[in-house]
Amino acid sequence: MNTNIKDYYDNLANAYDDDRFGNSYGKYLDVQEKLILEKWLGNTDAQNVLDLGCGTGRFLEFANTGLDISPKMLAIAQQKFPSKKLVLSTATQSPFESETFDIIISFHVLMHLNRSTLQEILVETHRILKKNGRFVFDIPSKHRRKLTNYRAKNWHGSNDLTIEELQKIIGKQWKIKQYQGIAFFPIHRIPKRLRPSFIRLDNFLCRSPFKKYASYLIFEFVKI
Repeated sequence: MNTNIKDYYDNLANAYDDDRFGNSYGKYLDVQEKLILEKWLGNTDAQNVLDLGCGTGRFLEFANTGLDISPKMLAIAQQKFPSKKLVLSTATQSPFESETFDIIISFHVLMHLNRSTLQEILVETHRILKKNGRFVFDIPSKHRRKLTNYRAKNWHGSNDLTIEELQKIIGKQWKIKQYQGIAFFPIHRIPKRLRPSFIRLDNFLCRSPFKKYASYLIFEFVKI
């Protein structure tokens, strides 16, 4: 378990929802991410869906099970969703049996991990997914960060990838079904009164051939 990450989110738990998604930028990301999940997962008869790194439960409406390393984040999630099964565990060594889940979703998780841990999670998610199961996750775009010359200061959001790098990492165990961008424009730097006029164009560019330059990329993998 990465104690730095666990302690960070334990300390942030009570303020997390307001701090991260109570502002206009956070709300914009939240809406766009949920729209993609509704589109990609809406027409499915999946029975078992895991939210890997569920935090305070922002995406538990799409899952019946959640996993997180922060007990304080899980406590808040359980208050919101008392009927959900929530598990305290690392993402690399989960307690689930092989081929348990139809779908796994994981948002704002892999971006905080180093490459070796990312690979361990890909192995673990592959193990606990059923055949042809789907893994939906986000990762910062390295293409975008090179364009803006962005450098992470520490572990927080430090992991970014290009499409080509990701394809090399996944090998022959996964197939990339589709991917889409999130936040093509730096919305947080645009005056609030102008933001609504950018959203439609932003969404269009995040689905266009230029989508790899969006701030974040959301992928849907299929287990082979």
